[in-house]
Formats: sequence, C-alpha cells, structure tokens
Amino acid sequence: MLTAYLEPIVTQGTATAAVVVGIPVVAKTVLAIWITKDADPKERAAILKAVAELFRWRRP
Repeated sequence: MLTAYLEPIVTQGTATAAVVVGIPVVAKTVLAIWITKDADPKERAAILKAVAELFRWRRP
C-alpha cells in the first residue's frame, strides 16, 4: 500500500524526492526561528524542547 503512494515520487526523480523531504525540514527550521525570535536567551532552550515534543510523535 505504501509503495503505491511512493511510486510517483520515486519515478519523478531526485528533485521531487528532495522537495518532499526538504519541505518539512524547512518548515521546522522556520518555526524554530519564528518562535525564538522574541524570547529571552535563557528561555530559548526550554522553548525549543517544548516544540521538539510536538514533532516527537513522528519519531519511533
């Protein structure tokens, strides 16, 4: 079932695969910068840990 979804991505080439992988990475980076922009330097680590917990469900 999963291969049916991945086949169009894989057959289109490396550029499409790079976009599919790159979009979530860029989104997380922009989110981290945006959230910590006005935060105290002392609070940034705690804020980033809290945001990381939001994305932890994707990791095994």
